[in-house]
Amino acid sequence: MPRPFDGFIFEDDLKGSGMLAKSQETSGSRSSTKLSQNQVPSKSQADQVLIALYRCSNGSTVRVPYEEIVLQAWKDFPESFSLRNHPEYPDASDIHKKIYQTLKPAGLVVSLGNKVFRLTDAGIAQGAALLNATAPTSKPLARLSREDERLLQNALSSRALAKWEDGRPHEIIDYDARLYFQFSTGTAKLDRRLRLKAMRDMVEKARKLGLPKAETLHELTSFLSEKFDGLFAEAS
Repeated sequence: MPRPFDGFIFEDDLKGSGMLAKSQETSGSRSSTKLSQNQVPSKSQADQVLIALYRCSNGSTVRVPYEEIVLQAWKDFPESFSLRNHPEYPDASDIHKKIYQTLKPAGLVVSLGNKVFRLTDAGIAQGAALLNATAPTSKPLARLSREDERLLQNALSSRALAKWEDGRPHEIIDYDARLYFQFSTGTAKLDRRLRLKAMRDMVEKARKLGLPKAETLHELTSFLSEKFDGLFAEAS
């Protein structure tokens, strides 16, 4: 039987196991449609792992389990981190090496034990630069500000998002919307509209940075602002 490695499989374990039904001839037929926009040939594997960690952490210093880094790197860069003859599985071996042999000694990543990692400030800056470099014709993007990061974390932990992702948008009430946009019943309408604008601006930045759940937050923010427009409109 193949030897598991934290939920992943190394290619050597699959050889001769009967799981590799595809021949060497089919291994080169992987569809280019799987390639992410981040798949830029000039990037080293260490750069690619750093980008994956940056995306997992939403460009912050939050803790990220090793398994999430592996999956993100595999999704973003399948040509670099898939098993050569079995591309539907990630290959974790190179990712482990790049973290400990390149990123950690360079001061870009910190190991917190139990296979949990976080970016340093230098890692965040370099990750953002690498991500921006994937679209050289676009205006370079800065990392999220502390205020935008605070808004993002509030949105990601909100009741409104939980109900939205569970397919229960009809259960979202005005209280959920107020928590999402962070205002109370006593907040003036002008201040409420400023909160709405701040959320929209943050979500747009997150989308351009390719942060996880940014598209979902974009849809949810639009839904809430339309469904509860009375929370923001001045009385006529």
